[in-house]
Amino acid sequence: EIGNDGGGTLDWSAQTTAPWLQLSRTSGRVSADVEVSVAINDLSPGTHQGRIVVTSSGAEGSPATVPVELTLQEGEDPTRLEVNPSRFTFEARVGDGNPAPQSLDIGSSDGSLDWRATTTANWIGLSAQEGTTPADVRVSVNTDNLSVGEHQGRIVITSSGAENSPVMVDVTLTLSDAPDQPQLEVQPDPPNLDFGEQQAGGQTSLQMMVRNAGGGTLNWAASADADWVTIVPNSGTLSAGEERTIQVAVDTGALDPGEHTTELRITAEDGDQSKTGTIRVRIVDEQVDGQLLALAFEQFTLLQPEDWSREIQDGCVVYTNASDEVSRARVTQMNGSTRTFEIPAGNRLIVCDRVIHIDTRT
Repeated sequence: EIGNDGGGTLDWSAQTTAPWLQLSRTSGRVSADVEVSVAINDLSPGTHQGRIVVTSSGAEGSPATVPVELTLQEGEDPTRLEVNPSRFTFEARVGDGNPAPQSLDIGSSDGSLDWRATTTANWIGLSAQEGTTPADVRVSVNTDNLSVGEHQGRIVITSSGAENSPVMVDVTLTLSDAPDQPQLEVQPDPPNLDFGEQQAGGQTSLQMMVRNAGGGTLNWAASADADWVTIVPNSGTLSAGEERTIQVAVDTGALDPGEHTTELRITAEDGDQSKTGTIRVRIVDEQVDGQLLALAFEQFTLLQPEDWSREIQDGCVVYTNASDEVSRARVTQMNGSTRTFEIPAGNRLIVCDRVIHIDTRT
């Protein structure tokens, strides 16, 4: 507290002798309450000395000095927000619709943290604006009413329990003029589908996406070189920016034990554009409980987040059930339906762009 014990008007100023010593006000007139705080982030454990010096021209007792001593004890490493990636880049063309959402992985260095997320631009969308780590948030952009060119924005993630809060994630959107020709795009690219180990005598399926990333109309077709593969739908027409989910099914009852592969082709009508991948499945004699799935999704939630570890591999986010029990995950698919999966201990969820790979096998 700074006051005037005499008469007249008192103008004062205050400064500190240490950078870690901070004042809520550094000047004023007559009486004032000044909050004193310390910034410990860059300080080592031990005792630190500093002073607050208050001066007033013509005042008796000026300058007045207040000694400050700070004792910083050795402690545990503070919990930090771990956010990946640190930057998003979106590209879109006028008339194509909005580009595909991307995944923002929000984690913590230790335990769980409650977090909130906001954006600095109204064209940036988030599938969730608050939650508990670990979390996968879908980041989208809306190109409506935006001009051609580059647009910049940020996602701001805060957590009261994190030492490095807030964390900033830059978002860049480049909007270009509409193209004249259709352009084939698939996800995953290349369209490799691995069904893993399956028992003979049943049918299992995986999903993939096909999209017209250009202009005009795209006539596409999908085919495989094996009669044990069924593709629904296997052809269609897409306008600019439109996409379609394809179900690729394998009839394991037609296969002998061992590994089986065949080529998967997605082609455009003019023949100049095509995507080629491999369908792979391994038939085993023993009973296989559960299944290996790949689903195009809008959002997923780990219902017991404390059970999971996570890491980044080849640009994908890999979640592993690190507990000794079954843990559950809820997935909202592109068609709006929601499914809950039970993931055995040690099994993984792998998130790559808009596709989540789920292993429920025991």
